[in-house]
Amino acid sequence: MNTPATPPGFWRVILTALRPRTLPLSLATVLAATLTAALQGRFHIGVFALLLSTTLLLQIFCNLANDYGDGMRGTDRDRSDAPVRVLAAQWITPAAMRRVLWVSGSLCALSGLWLLHTALPHLSGLAAHWWPWLAAGTAALAAAWFYTGGRRPYGYAGWGDVAVWLFFGWVGVLGGALLFGAQADLPAAAAANAVGLWCAAVLNINNLRDRENDAANGKHTLAVRLGARGGLIYHVLLLLLAAASWAVWLAHALPAWLWPLTAVALTVFYRRHAASIARAQQPAGRTEYNRQLASLSRFVLLWVMGHGAAMIAISI
Repeated sequence: MNTPATPPGFWRVILTALRPRTLPLSLATVLAATLTAALQGRFHIGVFALLLSTTLLLQIFCNLANDYGDGMRGTDRDRSDAPVRVLAAQWITPAAMRRVLWVSGSLCALSGLWLLHTALPHLSGLAAHWWPWLAAGTAALAAAWFYTGGRRPYGYAGWGDVAVWLFFGWVGVLGGALLFGAQADLPAAAAANAVGLWCAAVLNINNLRDRENDAANGKHTLAVRLGARGGLIYHVLLLLLAAASWAVWLAHALPAWLWPLTAVALTVFYRRHAASIARAQQPAGRTEYNRQLASLSRFVLLWVMGHGAAMIAISI
């Protein structure tokens, strides 16, 4: 791994560990939940703000826990073509990283409790009870930690993609919409599935890049299990299934005259993305994975923002 001779300052270390380029996915999850609720005429500014802070803090905790778990196992030791991981680079000690994790996890929990305190009085039925949401929040924090932490991390057994699809998609989007008071209808399920699949595709790019290093360190991601060709086929399936789910969403969210515009935008991006991933298969093009990680993350956010802008413009 290429790292500076001397570690940077503390806050630069923390900023690197937070992996800010991944955070657009959390913002996209929250916006998709908000748009889903808005389709049903449900919105609450306090719920939106707290849902955003809780989701961002949860992803930050996940990123820190991933850095810590892989760093303690030595998995990130030889990733010369990947971004710096602060524990593996010895920019921070394990004890200091554990303290940062405790602070991050505590802030996430406090934000989540405040979110429930704000949202639940406006809900009814099972959604108005604390225990389902506390269970979901606990499961999300546990999933973030045990992805690479603990004695038997599930990320090392190839289950990371499922967790990302579930928590970024179904829990994040559908659960977020329910906190606004929306119902779990077909458009909500379509948006949840689409966002989850796109987030899993982002993870798959990461795993395709790290496939050889992960295999050498006993991290059997789906990209490792499927191999280079299988991992690419899997990536294409994720993108196509996400597009199909967005088609269901579009049928309910936007008028028919806008569908061709969204289809063109998605097709153009997919073609460019596919060409870039193909270049990344060449030895000289492996850094293209890093560009596509950021590119797909930004596209997911811009796509959801574009839908939001279209919904607002139509309603004016």
